[in-house]
Amino acid sequence: MTEISFLSKKGPRSAMEDRLLIETDLLKDGRIQLFAIFDGHGGSTVAEFLLQNFAKILRKKINFSELKTEELIIEELKKEVVEINKINPENIQILKKVSTNL
Repeated sequence: MTEISFLSKKGPRSAMEDRLLIETDLLKDGRIQLFAIFDGHGGSTVAEFLLQNFAKILRKKINFSELKTEELIIEELKKEVVEINKINPENIQILKKVSTNL
């Protein structure tokens, strides 16, 4: 069993806008653990969307069965993070509708 601890501290804003994602078995095969912090940057909309959908997006878009080494998995994850980072906060409402199909 994996033991995980974390600490979060709300800054001067009225609410915590950051989100923490912990997936201890991303592919349900014991190969990949995913830990991510999504920084709210002035609002929690994108961070909350990613909390709910990031792992689903990775599972859907990356063919992990073809990636035989840790280096290949890391490279694919980096590519997807770059693409996901292009999400415009104004498009989140559209993405929320699309994400129901993930």
